[in-house]
Amino acid sequence: MGFWTVTAPNARTRRIALGVTLALFATPAAAQREVSDFNIPEQTLRSALLKFSDQSNVIVVVPDESVFDRMVPALSGRLSNEQALATLLAGSNVAAQFDGPRRVRLVPQASVAPPPEIKIATAPVPLKPDEIIVTGTRIRGVVPIGSETVAIDRHMIELAGRSSATELLRVVPQNTSLAVNDEVRVGVTQTIQNTAYGSSVNLRGLGPAATLVLFNGHRMAPASAGAFVDISQIPLSAIERIEIVADGASSIYGSDAIGGVINFILRRDFQGVETTVRNEFADGFNRFTVGATGGTSWDSGSLTLTYEHHHQTALAGRDRAYYTSDLRPFGGPDLRITGNIPGTISANGTTYAIPQNQDGRNLSAASLVAGTSNPYDNNLDASILPTQRRNSLAGSVQQDVGDRISLNADGFYSRRQFGTYIPANTTTLTVPRSNPFFVSPVAGAQTVTVLYSMREDLGIPLANGTSQNYLVSGGASMKLGSSWRAELSASYAADITHERGDNIANTARLNAALADTNPATAFNPFASHTVSSQATLDAIRGFSADRRQRFRLTSESARADGELIDLPAGAVRLAIGVEHRVATYKDASISFTGAQPTQSSASDLKRRTDSLDTELFIPVVSPTNNVPWVHRFDLSAAVRTERYSDVGRTTNPKFGVRWSPIEDVSLRGSWGTSFRAPLLTQLGDPGILTNSLADARSPTGRTTAILINGNNRDLKPETATTWSVGADYAPPSISGLKISATYFSIDYRDRILNIAAEASQVLLRDDLFGGLVIRNPSATQIQALLDSPFFLAGLPKPPVSQVGAIVDARFNNVGVVHESGYDISASWELRTSAGVFVPTVGLAWITDYSVGRTASAPILSALNHSGSPIDLRGRAGLSWVRDAYDASFFVNYINAYHNFSLAPVADVGSFTTVDAQIGYSFGCPIRSASDCRVRLSAQNLLDQRPPLFINTPGRVAYDPEQATATGRVIAVDLSLRF
Repeated sequence: MGFWTVTAPNARTRRIALGVTLALFATPAAAQREVSDFNIPEQTLRSALLKFSDQSNVIVVVPDESVFDRMVPALSGRLSNEQALATLLAGSNVAAQFDGPRRVRLVPQASVAPPPEIKIATAPVPLKPDEIIVTGTRIRGVVPIGSETVAIDRHMIELAGRSSATELLRVVPQNTSLAVNDEVRVGVTQTIQNTAYGSSVNLRGLGPAATLVLFNGHRMAPASAGAFVDISQIPLSAIERIEIVADGASSIYGSDAIGGVINFILRRDFQGVETTVRNEFADGFNRFTVGATGGTSWDSGSLTLTYEHHHQTALAGRDRAYYTSDLRPFGGPDLRITGNIPGTISANGTTYAIPQNQDGRNLSAASLVAGTSNPYDNNLDASILPTQRRNSLAGSVQQDVGDRISLNADGFYSRRQFGTYIPANTTTLTVPRSNPFFVSPVAGAQTVTVLYSMREDLGIPLANGTSQNYLVSGGASMKLGSSWRAELSASYAADITHERGDNIANTARLNAALADTNPATAFNPFASHTVSSQATLDAIRGFSADRRQRFRLTSESARADGELIDLPAGAVRLAIGVEHRVATYKDASISFTGAQPTQSSASDLKRRTDSLDTELFIPVVSPTNNVPWVHRFDLSAAVRTERYSDVGRTTNPKFGVRWSPIEDVSLRGSWGTSFRAPLLTQLGDPGILTNSLADARSPTGRTTAILINGNNRDLKPETATTWSVGADYAPPSISGLKISATYFSIDYRDRILNIAAEASQVLLRDDLFGGLVIRNPSATQIQALLDSPFFLAGLPKPPVSQVGAIVDARFNNVGVVHESGYDISASWELRTSAGVFVPTVGLAWITDYSVGRTASAPILSALNHSGSPIDLRGRAGLSWVRDAYDASFFVNYINAYHNFSLAPVADVGSFTTVDAQIGYSFGCPIRSASDCRVRLSAQNLLDQRPPLFINTPGRVAYDPEQATATGRVIAVDLSLRF
């Protein structure tokens, strides 16, 4: 499908003339015949349509920017909207088609009266009034200059055959990986604690925090202490379009927009009622989604509401052969744990398997065999995907007040419940001789160690909870003169999570039950199955990490944009705005694994941000200037300054250029800087301790070091310089064809990293970590740290003379990333007597991804390394529409890469999947229903297994950051329109 651009922004008024039918659909006839006073001077069609929209209060949608280029004569007088448009479009190859109240679409002349066999509109759903400002710019009526905007409209969403934003964005090539998703509690290499099983986006592979996610242009509240925005909370039924700008955009939006911006845009001005029911089936699990959207309008406003319910059953580990801790069949190690039921006794470095088929009451040392064990594959009982239930409500309302003022409000609320079984770890029991069932292979032993699993006694460990995310915004816009518009807006967003770990033993009570001398109440760990009384099991039951997190984000802004001066090529347009944001984060966690419930963590953090941004659009040459080899030449400049209450001030500019030497070809480029502010949770106080570390320089091979771990109040924002060049080819002679190619480069510095996970190797690699180590520190430096209030209480403090190094393992601005590559896309809307065919292809080709782990470390390539971007991802397919039928077929491809978590490094194969869909629209037998549509779709039609990846951290044989374990998913959905 072609990309469509709104030419006529008119958010001020959305007056809608209702022609009410039985199905509550408004007719466009009244707006078509309405008479207005027009005064439009001679100018390009681009400017003329802007004037027409302002003077008629009608939204205009065009299929191709080339329509803008021709000159049109002056228009004045009292005319109907239909007459005015006919005059402006006279002699062009397009015609006006009113397809809704207050909305007209420009279509090729042939499309006004298509052949009988092509009756279904095949272009994307026309853009709505909220889309008059395209993502990547604040100026109405222009597209971002220099940066490519990828749009996924409602029609494309439906053809994709996916039920959630997570699944839809999984196949976008620029989304390098789902670094956080509901299959990833902690990823292969990243350390985000995804305890609520949300999902993120990761443009360019720079990390979820380096992608800005917007909802109707407003920031959503992030999850996981601010680490990422959970897109699984967004109801896809409510979304009209998704816009993606995979380019730095801090000059427009501020923090986080390093990898790019994703904007989810609500459906608005919807007429009638639409309901959709979708059921998805796969081996071992299913998903069910039901959504309903309803809308109405009146002379001065409109209202649209959407409700969506989504339910996903759990996918058990035992349902996928590669979800196993025993990786030997795949060429990996045996990572099964020794904690099982029956358990394994460990004594003097030797293990003894507790025998099967006995109750532990008559077990003797003679029945224990040295060197045996009872291993347990704890992934079999775990969940790959959690059970999830989500209920969401979204809506928007607009109301005009007179001719100059328009009020609007929109937002959404989602509440998601989740539950998942996590792998049961070994419970190491120290059983005293007082236990009535005591047995030990060591004569005279007073205690015995049993490596045990509590899964039959208490149940498989369960992580469960709720996650709520919502955003509400409201605003008012006012028309100032002929071209200027001012807007005031405010938004309130929150992410609230409550999570808890159940089926966990209370250690204090368990130890008491092990020491109990009464056979009726003592805990018996020597049986091959659960034999302890229910009263005993109830007494030892506890819970872990009953944690509540709340992230709130409020924003107030004032903006204005309009024409500044007129140049021969058109009007110079300016946008200016100020914004105030407040972010707060609260966290409290309680555990009950000891004698009494204890609060293990608590945070109460706050940040204020004030910003000023300006943006300028300058048309230098237009087609009317008749400059050889300069069909069009436009410039843009933007700058944004943000002042933070905790990390100082940052200013980020961006410049864009677009040059069309001829009508068919457009060349573009951009340069700018972007940044990401530190997370609130990274700015706290550190923790200090001592440890003995391996040291290549020490005569003994080890050195006592002071480690400074955790947070850092001196962090500054991460910074990036981004630039791109690209070309677009869209010849008017080949209707519907568009080919685009973009080269991008990112120089990302001051990345916030810590080396805590590598602390044991720090003194062995001075070449990597030398900048974070002080060798042979002074006595004053050592004593200051030992006396610090941040030295962890209860830990031993060595003599000053024994300390040989200080290691700064806090979060620090030390990382560097260089990335470059190409985005390539092509599509062609081909109209034939057999229907409309649309072949499409999209590729993300990364040529360089080099990483410096610290400031002193060499910058080395990490491209195609596990946990880093893969050099080639793509999606290609063919869509077809004829009469009441539609079908699509897509191939998704991820290139091969390397597993660097193994020694030696292992190759990981490429991953190719096929998606297919077929749909049929028909007259509904249901009374009052005007249209019904049924679709059958398949994701991963050929049921391809993920490529083999020996994932030793996750103890499975696949990489959940790059592939999913769902396998083939068949879906049936039914939509009804009233």
